[in-house]
Amino acid sequence: MDIFDLKTGSLYAALALASSTYLLWGFRIRLRSLLKAMLAIQVLADLFFFPLLLDLPVSDYVVSLTAQDRIYPLLVLMGCVVAMDIGAALCASLAGPGRAGMRKTTKGGAVPSQSTRAILTASEGGPVDQPLKLDKVTSKQVGIALVLLAVLARLCQLYFVGLLGEPAMLLSILTWQPERSLGFSFLELIGSLLFPIGLALFVMSTRRRPHTTALVLMLVFGSLSPWKGGIVKLVVVYGLTLQQFGWSEVRAAILKKSSIALGVAILFILPIKAQFRTVGRADLAVRPMTGAFFGTLMGHSGEVFETYTYIIGSLERGYPLMRGSYNQQVLYLWVPRLLWKDKPNVAGMEIYYYLELTRDRDGPYGVTAYPATVFGTFYLDFGLWGSLLCSLFFGGLLASGDNLLGRLRKARSHTGPVYYVVFCSLWLNSTFALSEGGVPPAFTEALVASAAVCVSILYFFPLKARGSVLPARARTEPRVHAAKI
Repeated sequence: MDIFDLKTGSLYAALALASSTYLLWGFRIRLRSLLKAMLAIQVLADLFFFPLLLDLPVSDYVVSLTAQDRIYPLLVLMGCVVAMDIGAALCASLAGPGRAGMRKTTKGGAVPSQSTRAILTASEGGPVDQPLKLDKVTSKQVGIALVLLAVLARLCQLYFVGLLGEPAMLLSILTWQPERSLGFSFLELIGSLLFPIGLALFVMSTRRRPHTTALVLMLVFGSLSPWKGGIVKLVVVYGLTLQQFGWSEVRAAILKKSSIALGVAILFILPIKAQFRTVGRADLAVRPMTGAFFGTLMGHSGEVFETYTYIIGSLERGYPLMRGSYNQQVLYLWVPRLLWKDKPNVAGMEIYYYLELTRDRDGPYGVTAYPATVFGTFYLDFGLWGSLLCSLFFGGLLASGDNLLGRLRKARSHTGPVYYVVFCSLWLNSTFALSEGGVPPAFTEALVASAAVCVSILYFFPLKARGSVLPARARTEPRVHAAKI
């Protein structure tokens, strides 16, 4: 791809930059805004890093793409994004019919009423709230419960996969392939999501805010994952949870010297983990390390858009639509294969067909699923007009989710706001699955993790019976009253 080609390259570059500007405009920490930011990263990574990707061992379909091949898929993507934004705005406007009037000021001017401001902010991705102030005792209890559940899930995963009984256990974990966890992937989801959220709640319930200790624990916990980017995901989810307490907390965690040193360590460990998974050993020389690092980075950014582009091209060349078989996985993908032995293969594996890959040249057919973005899966199932309609409803779904979370945040119980933080973090985490695999994997992650979170609620029933779980104010009021007497 030559972006300086005046016929197509420069046109595509201009369209990519304009699209990214729209995607990043008014960025906020909301699911829809985060999804658009991830799409912008994918488009920009393809635009700027594509020449570097050619020096890495990539599939033939990536190398064959031209600037002209990218123009129509980019236009389709942006059409779906605009449809999503329209759907979110319509859902927000319908949330309060008859209450979105304007209040007259004493000077005769008009200002938005409270309900109007709520609708306007919801159409942009959700209400703007002040940093959270939670009951520290409840936060600590919920945090400990989630961390214990995550550790238990990871230990069970290692045990059932058989890694705990192997002689070279550390080497086996480093070379651990995700395919080996078939049937126990739900344990990976529980561990990778609940551990950072629980840690963040626990840290924020303390005075010293031991973020460095939390990062060390995530570094160790993430190293026990079969996924190359497991550590990065833990850190990102930890940051998304902290952000709900205010950006000052995020800055305090990032700007520590120890946090910066650990960040460098994580960047160093990523290519090592990637090499162990690929060839069973690690070469610490500069070229292999940089190649593995950029290969992992670009594999999760630019290559997603390239895969999506080639799929759209295959459909335009006459390949048949999947006619709903991809997105209908939302009905059963969350069922563990451990319980359903004859569970159908992931529909994303059929993307091999649309990428024109072969068993001999591109690895074992059907082992993994290629990313297509949520809008790519809509197009793959229903074509152009179907994808635009699905995107419209999808935007309304995201706006409805933000509204439900806003109601949970305002719950009067002392546990409600704490679990708002938990479920909001899970909601925001869906960004990654939506930006790659679409609705089925995002729904599966949210459902499995939410079920595990609901188990943690059982922890509070015996405590509540003994009166051990009470807001801090309720515990201190009797003492103050007694002192006055």
